[in-house]
Amino acid sequence: MLFDSADDWRRWQYPRGAVEVSADGTVHLVPARRNIDAAADVVRWGGGIVAGSDARGARQVGDDNGATGWNPDAEDPADDWWIELDLGRAVAASHVTLVFAENAPPLELFKVHLSTGEAQRDLVSNPLDRLVFRAQELVRNNKEHRVTLNLKELDSTTLRAIRVTNLVPVQGARLTAIQVDAIGDNLSLDLADRGGTVRFEIG
Repeated sequence: MLFDSADDWRRWQYPRGAVEVSADGTVHLVPARRNIDAAADVVRWGGGIVAGSDARGARQVGDDNGATGWNPDAEDPADDWWIELDLGRAVAASHVTLVFAENAPPLELFKVHLSTGEAQRDLVSNPLDRLVFRAQELVRNNKEHRVTLNLKELDSTTLRAIRVTNLVPVQGARLTAIQVDAIGDNLSLDLADRGGTVRFEIG
């Protein structure tokens, strides 16, 4: 790309989101990634992790420290033995992997609930601040430190949130990471902020 003058450079309306211009005037293409872990950048999209028990350990899930993680307190009510990861946006995903600390036994009996981001509704169809989890998988007698779910088999390849509900206390067990294999970056996110538009045609 060649500009004949400084005025041409200043008038150039570059496609935001496709290229970036650094402070020294260098132009870089913005990469569109394939085969990403959609759980690695949830904060960027307004997502995060919450838990009914062991909130401190929940904040350590996904911090790249294999020695720390989440394990609900056995003294807490059983209804609070859950952790929920909100990706902040819906993604096209193929697998979800739960990673447990290698130096401790993994959780043995738990459910994994999956949500597309659909909100629950009240009796007059007003949306509530809670998600619908339509797909779930019960994991029994687990001895593995990496548990991978095939979302195609669960008919839930569109994914917004994952909830893990522990059913039996396991002393010392720690969930250290939740990984989401997605097909790639969603280029339609923040489209308007990047100068893009969407047009619908019917008929």
